[in-house]
Amino acid sequence: MASKNVFNNLNSIDTSSYLLDPSVAEVLEEDKSVKKNPDTTIEISKLISFKDHPFHVNTEDESFAQLVDSISENGVIYPIIIRPVIGENDKYEIIAGHCRVEACKQLGLDTIPARIQDMDDFLATIIMTHTNISGRDKISISEKAKAYRMCMDQERHQGINKGMETAEVIGAGKDSTRQVYRYVRLSYLIPEFSEILDSGRMAIQIAVEIAYISEEGQRALYKFCQEFKQYPSLDQAKELREKDAQKTLTYEMVIGHLVRPKKERKASKLTFKTKDISEFFEEDTEPEEMTNIIMRLLEKYKSGEYTI
Repeated sequence: MASKNVFNNLNSIDTSSYLLDPSVAEVLEEDKSVKKNPDTTIEISKLISFKDHPFHVNTEDESFAQLVDSISENGVIYPIIIRPVIGENDKYEIIAGHCRVEACKQLGLDTIPARIQDMDDFLATIIMTHTNISGRDKISISEKAKAYRMCMDQERHQGINKGMETAEVIGAGKDSTRQVYRYVRLSYLIPEFSEILDSGRMAIQIAVEIAYISEEGQRALYKFCQEFKQYPSLDQAKELREKDAQKTLTYEMVIGHLVRPKKERKASKLTFKTKDISEFFEEDTEPEEMTNIIMRLLEKYKSGEYTI
C-alpha cells in the first residue's frame, strides 16, 4: 500500500466510493477528518473542461454510446467532481466526469449531479488522471503520457518530493512506477511522433529513445522518416540520441547516419582458356568460332532444349 502521507491533501474530499482504488479508499476511511460535501445539481452551462485536459472524449466509441444509453435510462449514478474557478463567478472546472458531461449534452440535459470540492492543482491533477486511467477502457499512449507528466509537473511546482508514491497512485494499479516514468518521457515527443506511436507504427522502446532527442532534432528525424519512408531501429535511435546530446541533430546529420551507401557490386568476369576447352572442338577451330558455338549452346540451354 502507498504511504498514507501521499493522501494528506485528500482530507477535505470524500472520494472513497467511486474515485480511487481500494487502497486509497481505505486510507480515506481511516481518516475521520474527511469532510463529506453534499452532492448538488449544477447547470452544465457553468462547467468548463479541466485545463489542458489530455484525455479525448470519443463520442463515436461504443463505450460512450453505452454511457449515453445508461444515463438516458438511469440518470447519472455517480456525481461528477468539480471545483470553483478562481476569479470567475458561477464557473466550475470539471475534475472527473468529462464523458458524463458530454453524454448529458447529447441527451439535451441542462443539469448534472455534482460534488463541488475545493482542491489545489496538484490534487486536482492526480484525481483527474487517476479517474480517467482507472475508469476508461481505451486510452492512447500519448494521452497517458501527457497526464502523467502533468502530475509530475504539478508535484515539482508544489515543491512535493514523493515521486515514487505519486507514481503508484496515478498509475491506478495498471502501470508500475517504472512504466509511469517511461510514459512521462514519451510526453516529450513532438506531436507527429506521438501520432505515429499511437497508431502502432512505432515500438514504444524506439519512441522512448527518440523522446530524449531535442525538439529540433526530432523534427529533423521526422523529415527523414517522411521522405525516406522508414523509421530508425532501436539501435539507431539510441545512437541518434547520443549524437543529439553532443550536438543538435540536423537533417543532414540524420541522413548521414541512417542512409548507408550501398556496397558496390564487384564486376565479375568469366574467362576460358583455349587449352581448357579445345578438346571439345575440332583441332583447327578458331577461338571466335568456339565462342559462337558456346553461345548457341547456352541459348538452347536457356530455352530448355538442353538440360544438365
